[in-house]
Amino acid sequence: MDHLADGMTERQTAVHWRLWGEVCGAQGWRIERGRLKVPAEPSNLYARQVLETAQELARGASRPMKLDDLRHATYIRACGLDSLRLIGNGRDFTRLAAYLRLLLDDTDLDAAEAWVNKDADTRRRYVWGIRNLRVPHAYIEAICRDRFDAIYTSPFWEDLPLAALSQLLMTLKQRMAAQAAVGAVAQPLENAETAADPNPF
Repeated sequence: MDHLADGMTERQTAVHWRLWGEVCGAQGWRIERGRLKVPAEPSNLYARQVLETAQELARGASRPMKLDDLRHATYIRACGLDSLRLIGNGRDFTRLAAYLRLLLDDTDLDAAEAWVNKDADTRRRYVWGIRNLRVPHAYIEAICRDRFDAIYTSPFWEDLPLAALSQLLMTLKQRMAAQAAVGAVAQPLENAETAADPNPF
């Protein structure tokens, strides 16, 4: 069995083991009298993919399939890595958690997007970073109109292209740091509304 993954946090590792246990229960993957029992027909496409890869792993080792083969097959299918200790705490974990959720429910659209869209985790981190700064919506709006007017659709700054979203986060951090250094209170650009949106997000 793998040890705590270097790249994953303890919380992420705990989430992984919880989801894995739920997957085994949902798919009927269990050990009875020392032998692995699996249903004859997988419940969905993702379970079928895992089963096929696990069977390949077992054949390669010239032995019957084990529960660990199903687990390692899940890692391989999710992010192309065969060991939990190799999975990082960023995109790798996002894709693994998403794949585990798809094994539980293949109609989970959020999980499908997180697994298919490699930029989804990065976008979520940028959006979270901007929201966590807790600046007035009018301030964000003004920067978007000033810097990204050609591609910005108000008020949906969260939908900016990834590169623009990264620039927005960097700009906000730099301006807040500069204003904090001189003891100033953050103000919108000259043409922005000065009142904060009471429900900016």
